[in-house]
Amino acid sequence: MTLPDRHNQNLALLGIGLGAGALAIVSLPIVLQLNEGSVTYDNTSFLPAPLNQGYSHVAVARDPHGYIFVAGQRGVTKTCASASAASCLVPMDSKVVTDKTGTHTLKGYSRIYKAYQNMKEIATARGAGLNDTVRLVAYTTDLNSYRATADYIESLPEFWSHNPPPRSIVQVSALDESDVFEVEGTFQINR
Repeated sequence: MTLPDRHNQNLALLGIGLGAGALAIVSLPIVLQLNEGSVTYDNTSFLPAPLNQGYSHVAVARDPHGYIFVAGQRGVTKTCASASAASCLVPMDSKVVTDKTGTHTLKGYSRIYKAYQNMKEIATARGAGLNDTVRLVAYTTDLNSYRATADYIESLPEFWSHNPPPRSIVQVSALDESDVFEVEGTFQINR
């Protein structure tokens, strides 16, 4: 079924059960239509393979606008040769920082920093810089423990010290390999 056929079918379904005087307010999703072969999926050579090969680290859509979609990245080391991703995780630690609001302990600092660094390296290797970031989504198992760490890391000069991108941060019940944080990003490709 082509995109227009599917779109028309959905509109026809919306009319079922609506009488002559009925008013229906609906929100239809915006669909990005890509030409066949314009999206490529692959994995990076500098990170451990995705768990069970069930997904790709990155998708690059070059038509019509050019976007890079980086799957959720965790704080794993580049050189890990273990079959278990859990043994590839950067150890948990804390970092104490002082700013204009006081002194703060940032939990999981090195692991969360590494997650952002891995995402940055994937995007850069595919032709996007951090100024090309469209949106971030962070997932954590504990907002109270890790939100401040993510906020601080995103404000660092090597990431987004000025004009940070939109970001959602979501608390989830669990992440792969009992991790505590991962971040995914959408980037526009430099033209």
